[in-house]
Amino acid sequence: APSAPTDVTAKAVSSNSIVVSWSPPTETNGILKPYRAHCTQVGDNWPYSASTKDNTTTSVEVKGLRSNTKYECYVEASTTALLAQWPDTLTTKSAKSTPVTTWPGTLQSLLIKDLVALDAHSLEVSWGDPENVGGTLGGFTVSIRPYVQGSVSRPEWQHVANVSAESRSHKISGLEPNTRYEVTVRGYVLPNDEGQGGGYNDYAFARSGVTWSAAPSVPTNVRLKADSSEQATISWQAPAEPNGDIANYTVFMATKETNLWETNATVSAKTFAYSFVGLKPYTRIFAAVRAATAPNERGKGGGIGPLSATEEVTTDETAPGPVSDLTCVQEPAGSSRLVCRWQEPVDKNGLIRSYKLQLVDKHDADRVVFEGTSASPEATIEQNLNFDHTFSLSVSAVTIEEGPALSIGVNLIVTKFPAAAVEPVTQHLLSPPPSSLPVSDNSTECHIYLKLSAIDFTQYSPVSRVGVFVEESASASARTSDGMPYYAYAQGISKSWEVTAISRSSGVSQNMEDYIFTLGADKGTIQPDNSFNGPLKPSTDYVVKIRFHNKAGFTETSGVSIRTSSKVDENSLPGDANANARLSSGAIAGIVIACLVAVAVVVAAVVLKVRRAQKRFIVDADAYHNAIVNEL
Repeated sequence: APSAPTDVTAKAVSSNSIVVSWSPPTETNGILKPYRAHCTQVGDNWPYSASTKDNTTTSVEVKGLRSNTKYECYVEASTTALLAQWPDTLTTKSAKSTPVTTWPGTLQSLLIKDLVALDAHSLEVSWGDPENVGGTLGGFTVSIRPYVQGSVSRPEWQHVANVSAESRSHKISGLEPNTRYEVTVRGYVLPNDEGQGGGYNDYAFARSGVTWSAAPSVPTNVRLKADSSEQATISWQAPAEPNGDIANYTVFMATKETNLWETNATVSAKTFAYSFVGLKPYTRIFAAVRAATAPNERGKGGGIGPLSATEEVTTDETAPGPVSDLTCVQEPAGSSRLVCRWQEPVDKNGLIRSYKLQLVDKHDADRVVFEGTSASPEATIEQNLNFDHTFSLSVSAVTIEEGPALSIGVNLIVTKFPAAAVEPVTQHLLSPPPSSLPVSDNSTECHIYLKLSAIDFTQYSPVSRVGVFVEESASASARTSDGMPYYAYAQGISKSWEVTAISRSSGVSQNMEDYIFTLGADKGTIQPDNSFNGPLKPSTDYVVKIRFHNKAGFTETSGVSIRTSSKVDENSLPGDANANARLSSGAIAGIVIACLVAVAVVVAAVVLKVRRAQKRFIVDADAYHNAIVNEL
């Protein structure tokens, strides 16, 4: 047998192998076989062995050792036996080397026990105790990646945390809601003092888990449009970040731009539009929508997302409601000029563009006497209306359509003429045009010039008649009666009378032409009414006024004084009513007779005739005229 190998040394070169080196035997005593090195764990005789490839190699690596374990190594040298009676191999063992420790290794793959979702943004992974730790356990690393089902190419693991060797779980935060992740864990062993060995084991078999659903983001592409005057529709698309399964959508509506919603409705996750019905026309509508996600099967997660930005729209216009408080007044009072006012509709239902007016005559088969429009809630109707008729005024508002009309009856109220309106006639009463013919007898007659063109009668109530009021000047301060006919004056009942110059029956206010009225022109039988225009007394002062009558009464002008002539004046100028009236042949005869007959007889005769006339109620104007002349 050879001598024992010497200078045996052992050096760890990894966590599971040692290189053993030696010096060859000094005495081979035969042909050496390849060397065989053995390493045994200190305190254990079970060897881990390795052989050289030939008998000249003096080192070999022994593998399969345990990491971070002390080993003692020795070498065997062998020769082939030369004699048959010797063993096949003659072997010599070297002395054991100094103990050497293999490098630290890793550890057995960990077992992930559970992966649970804590909320919408975190998962918690837990694992079992590490086994077969090849050294000093330094801790654990946790890695995560999105789960991709059925994909050959998966994302790389993302390291999220290093945890201590004592930890057996870790919370992973900052994750996306309702997202499935894969999580793995691996441990690591510290190297030796020379920085050799140690390291990470393989990734543990990954577990997958899903974070909870969370409130979604706002719905996208929100639109609000008016469908009609009573309906508007809001539409939307799914949120960009649903953060779970959408459970429903809730829409909100208000007619005022405030934080108080008047209406809300919830629709299914598959619905992306909602119509608000029963709205008011031409109304500003404000609307928004929000989404909600459902919780998971354990009732965890989910939530209500934020409201979308508020959209606004105005519903379509339609016909407005009726106007209210419709009134019409005559301005000025007593005229047929109507000033009508009203309140705009409560339900405008749009932009009021105009108002339509129609005035119909109810006494004339609803004949339309006026149609017009107004941009504001008032209008003036200037029509020459008949005061004897009843009218109906209808007013309606117009948007894009005409609304229902409000109608009222209109009855024109007659008022007396204003005094200032008729006074311009006064200054012309005794100034007829030069072309007018003279009176036939200026002792009993007088021209009265009615310059009616000086008055705009269409501005006032209709005139029923124009009267000339005559009063003896001596009696003006002690008037005994108003508007008595000439008959009363002739009977001595009154010192004044009124004679009708113009009579009208129309209920329509109309202008009148200028008119020359000859006061005292009637000489026939005296009629007991205001139509009889009896003669004036010669040489008498009178005050003349013009009266304008209507159904409300009369208005008279201020008085103008006149004096009749006492005799016929052949040289009087035509038309000069203030000059001495020319005496007629009847007047001259009366004067002659008066001179021949005693005054007492004349008076008695006159009184007798007057009494007879009173009994008949009709007297002869010529006789009265002659009596007046004879009395004088």
